[in-house]
Amino acid sequence: VEQTETGSIQVWQFMHQIFGPTDSTHDLFDQVCAPIIDQVLSGYSASIFAYGQTASGKTHTIFGDVGGSVGIIGHCIQRLFDAKKQASA
Repeated sequence: VEQTETGSIQVWQFMHQIFGPTDSTHDLFDQVCAPIIDQVLSGYSASIFAYGQTASGKTHTIFGDVGGSVGIIGHCIQRLFDAKKQASA
């Protein structure tokens, strides 16, 4: 909770979720990112970032790997294009 210069109260909310080595980026996307993308499509601003120990897989989670799993960026982009396609239909 933070009080701004104008005196209004700003409440910051963070998701507290831990994913393990057996969780896929698709699982992470479904549980964390998809609701955020839906909020963005409703007009809100949002950020998604990975935090953790060095060499814990943050870059792999965000970007995926060449010729392998899709990272959450790929899933987010696909969700945005799917929403655009649905809106045009």
